[in-house]
Amino acid sequence: MDYCIRDDVLARLPDLDASQNTILDALCTSASRIVDLITQRPDGFGQTAQTTRLFDSPDWDSPGGGRRLFVGDIVSIAQLRVRAATTSSWQVAAVPIAALANPIVAPTAVAGAAGVLTGAYRYAYTFVTAEGETAPTPEAVVNLVAQQGSLTVIAAGPAGTTSRRIYRTQANGLTGTGRLVATIADNVTTVLVDNVADAAIAQAAVVPATNTTGKTGDYLLRPTPETGLPGRYLQLTDIPTGILGLGTGFDSVEVTGVWGWPAVPATIKEATIEIALSMWRARGSGEGEPMGIQPLAAPALSKIIPPLAYDLLKHFRRTVFA
Repeated sequence: MDYCIRDDVLARLPDLDASQNTILDALCTSASRIVDLITQRPDGFGQTAQTTRLFDSPDWDSPGGGRRLFVGDIVSIAQLRVRAATTSSWQVAAVPIAALANPIVAPTAVAGAAGVLTGAYRYAYTFVTAEGETAPTPEAVVNLVAQQGSLTVIAAGPAGTTSRRIYRTQANGLTGTGRLVATIADNVTTVLVDNVADAAIAQAAVVPATNTTGKTGDYLLRPTPETGLPGRYLQLTDIPTGILGLGTGFDSVEVTGVWGWPAVPATIKEATIEIALSMWRARGSGEGEPMGIQPLAAPALSKIIPPLAYDLLKHFRRTVFA
C-alpha cells in the first residue's frame, strides 16, 4: 500500500498540474517502499489479527531475566499463554483491563408526583462493569415535600458498562453520604422515578469513593497507549497471579491479539511526502532517479532521503534480533 497520494505532493508543489499525475503516482509508490525499507517493515503499516508463538530469552530487554518479552507492534492482546518450564502445560495470564472513566454528567433531579419523600435529597450515579464500579457523578439536589424524585439525564456508560447504580442521601443528608436506591440493569435507560423511603435504604451500600473498574492483570503492554504507538513488549506486573513468569525457550509464549495500525500513522504519511518531494527535486537536478528504488545502496538513498524523514521514521523502525 502507498502511504501518500499525488494530491498530498501536489499540495506542496503548486506549480505542477495534472499532466504530472503519472510521475507523482510513481513517486508516492517509490517513497512508500523506501519507508518500508528504512523501517524494516516489508509488510507495511496495515493491521492483522493472529495467534503467534514467540521465543523468549531471559536476556532480552531484562537485566533480571524473564521479566520482559519483545512482541512487535501489537495494539491489543486477547489472550497470553505461557508454557510452564517444568510441566510443559500452558498457563493463561490474567488480562489487564483499563478502568472506565468516571461519569462527569450529573443527573437532573426534579420533584415528581405525590410520594413518601420529604426533605432535601442528593442524587448521583455510577457505571458498573464486570470488574467493578466507577466513582460517582457530581450530585444533583432536589427539595421534595411528600413527593417522588424524578431523575433524567442518566448518561449511558462507555463500552463495558453493564448497568448504572443510583445513589441517594436520606432527607437533608450531607454530600457523599448517598446509599444505593436503585440499579438500572442496562446501559440504555436515562430516566428513573424514586419513591423509596429513607428507612428502606438505611442499610444499603454506600456510594463508592474510588473507581474499581480496572484490573492490573499479569502483564503490561509497553510503551503505554498514550504514546499513540502500538506496544512493543510485554512486562510482567510485580505480582502476577495467572502465570509464574515468562518462560524461556522456543515456542514458550503464545499471544493472540491484533498487530499493526488501524490506519497509516500521520507521521508515516508525512515522512513519505517528504521523501517524494526530495525525489522530485532530485529528478530536476539530476542527483537521483525517482522512478524506482534501485539502486538502494546507502550513498544513493542518502541523496534522496531528507534528514526530517529519517527523524520521523526512527521510532517506527522494527527491532530485529539476530
